[in-house]
Amino acid sequence: MSLHKLPTGARRRVNERNTMNRKLGAALVALALGIGSAIAVPMSASAHTAALSGVASCQADGTYYVAWTGTLSNYGDHQSIDIKVIKHAPAGSKINGVDGQVWLFEWPSHSANHGLTPFPAGGVFTYTQTGIPGDAKSATSGYQYDWEVGGGSGDPERTITLKGDCKATPPTITVPTLTPLAPTCDENGNLPLLNNPPAQNPGGYEVPGAGYRVYYSPAPTNPAAPGTYTATIQKIGAGFDPAFPNGTKVTGQTTQTLVVLAKLGQNADPTAPCFTGGDKPKDKVEVIVTTDAPNCETDTVATKTSTITTPYVWIDGAWVLGTPVQVDAYTYRDATTAECVPDSPEPYTTERTSERVDCEAKTVVISVYTTDVTWVWDLANLTWGKVEIERTTPTSVTERAATAEETGECPVVKPPTKPTPTASLAVTGADPAPFLWFAGIIAAAGAGLLLRRRTV
Repeated sequence: MSLHKLPTGARRRVNERNTMNRKLGAALVALALGIGSAIAVPMSASAHTAALSGVASCQADGTYYVAWTGTLSNYGDHQSIDIKVIKHAPAGSKINGVDGQVWLFEWPSHSANHGLTPFPAGGVFTYTQTGIPGDAKSATSGYQYDWEVGGGSGDPERTITLKGDCKATPPTITVPTLTPLAPTCDENGNLPLLNNPPAQNPGGYEVPGAGYRVYYSPAPTNPAAPGTYTATIQKIGAGFDPAFPNGTKVTGQTTQTLVVLAKLGQNADPTAPCFTGGDKPKDKVEVIVTTDAPNCETDTVATKTSTITTPYVWIDGAWVLGTPVQVDAYTYRDATTAECVPDSPEPYTTERTSERVDCEAKTVVISVYTTDVTWVWDLANLTWGKVEIERTTPTSVTERAATAEETGECPVVKPPTKPTPTASLAVTGADPAPFLWFAGIIAAAGAGLLLRRRTV
């Protein structure tokens, strides 16, 4: 029958008997070799050694925590060993969170029993003991080990001393920011916590499990009337909740001002659930497109599209147009030649010289005439056209002597022939020319009368 199938106590007794038999055999062998040996070996070099040590620390909850370290050495097949914690004190403490004996390792052939891993190489293992009261003076633990092959078992046990002065660290309470309940169309706002258990003093309300209570001034009704309230947050006294002993601290804003607002009223807020003012009309949208004058420096033409959106707002029980919002967007295109006329050519002047022969003075008159040349844009041909205007007055007039060749073209002017005198007017010394002129007039008049008579 396998030793593992025996009860723990029976297995231990069998192992002990095996150990005693081995020791007795070793003694007989020593006796046979010579009892008078000069050196005595109390234990074989292959004998198993076991140890247990613990380190305690005080926890924030006022209990001790012990980290136990077990050591097994001088063994052959390190995996073929069962180890379990069989003892711990004081009462109420736990090993690895369990109250009672706790298996740590088991033989590979027994792994199906608890699903534990084999004993690790190196022979060192750890486990914890928690829940030791803060006033305890000691902590005890012990484990049992059994080798599958080669026999050997033991129950190492260790007790460590505790100071018994482990106390819980008082917590720190961070107070919250209190927020009033928002009003609706039909109900006023309200203060928070008014449905919590009331405190002993007026206007106070408990917050179970939080370590503080809230006092309102002035003391409100439930629901609270619209108005301004001062909230004072105080920690509860020691003894009301063991989770908050003496030394508990409070941080944060312990005095706060809360404003309870009156109900909004019917149709006062379009976002309120009771609003009956109808759906909000669609925004008024107007689009205006304007084209700027051509920018002939960049040869572009800008077109601006202005979208003006005016939302409706609820004012005094009606939807009315609110403040318009204008958004401008620009597009650009290249300017055409018709839109951006190229620079005109520079105006200039030309001169024309005219010569005329003065036959009487026998000179040549030289006249210089100026023509003004300007430019006009031809929209039909998209080009600059020339305009020439000659000044009517010569710019300058000069004379020079005419050559014989130039005067050769002049007409020959004969001197006038003097008339033959018909009277002795010369004797008188008077000029006959006036009389000849007057006689001519008389003769012409007579001829006219004669012709009229013939016509009649």
